[in-house]
Amino acid sequence: MNTIRGLTTVFLLFLSLQSYALIITYSEKNFSIEPGNSGFSVNMLDYGYNPRTDIANNIKVFLSFREIVNNGDDWDAGTWESVTFYGRLWGFRELTIPDVSTETIDFSAYWRPGEDTCVIWDVDACAYDPVKSGGFGISLWTWTTNLALDEVRWELDITRAKVNEPSAAILLILGLVCLRRLRSKI
Repeated sequence: MNTIRGLTTVFLLFLSLQSYALIITYSEKNFSIEPGNSGFSVNMLDYGYNPRTDIANNIKVFLSFREIVNNGDDWDAGTWESVTFYGRLWGFRELTIPDVSTETIDFSAYWRPGEDTCVIWDVDACAYDPVKSGGFGISLWTWTTNLALDEVRWELDITRAKVNEPSAAILLILGLVCLRRLRSKI
């Protein structure tokens, strides 16, 4: 009898510790890109991310480019659509793509639970932590007027801890009390 009661208690405790994976997405569409600097950011707190209960596993940003005028081989035409990316996600890492045509370019940042995710330090304190603040961003620098951006899509992969409702805890306590009463009568 003790074994069954112990196994039942362990099973009920494991049910209360469930967690599940979730991907939060956000997208913006149809941008014209002028030469110079453009920035795209999102605050995932507005779309359901909660840094107190969620563990951020990774973030991906997809940029879908389109040439406004397809003028053939850009090397011969002299219209080299060059884009340089600066990611606040990645500690201001820089990446230059020399000849962007109609394509989707994606960037990812991955974190391990408990890892330090600060990307900007101010003396001894963290000045900007995207995982704790929920604010993710990327900027790009272009040298052409022949590119448009059809879509910027963000995907934040999280593990969300299931928060127990008070009624479930009450039912668990009542069930244990009833088991105790039944045991005392036997």
